[in-house]
Amino acid sequence: WLCREQGEALVQKIAEQRIPIFISIGASEVLLGENLDFAQRLKGKLYMEVWVYEGMFHCFPMYGCPRASLPSANAAWKHMIDFIHAAVQESSKKEMEVGINFWIDAWSS
Repeated sequence: WLCREQGEALVQKIAEQRIPIFISIGASEVLLGENLDFAQRLKGKLYMEVWVYEGMFHCFPMYGCPRASLPSANAAWKHMIDFIHAAVQESSKKEMEVGINFWIDAWSS
């Protein structure tokens, strides 16, 4: 994590906010390690959902639209929208899948 020198004090400040965190990142992203480190350091301290998309690059969700040929981008938008809907509904927070999730595009013929 890029702010490692600030240590547990920064992690504690973030955890105290109790704001759900959503991370959507491509497996080819140069900052993947920092994102996973961030998630690991906050694990169990607040609700967090992390999605890693196979072979995707920086800002890949920008290339999602109904006619796009980038299924991972469309999946990322769906995951973000589902996360927001679940996060604003207190009753569904218990049902949210917590942890690191992986998205692998189906092979097309």
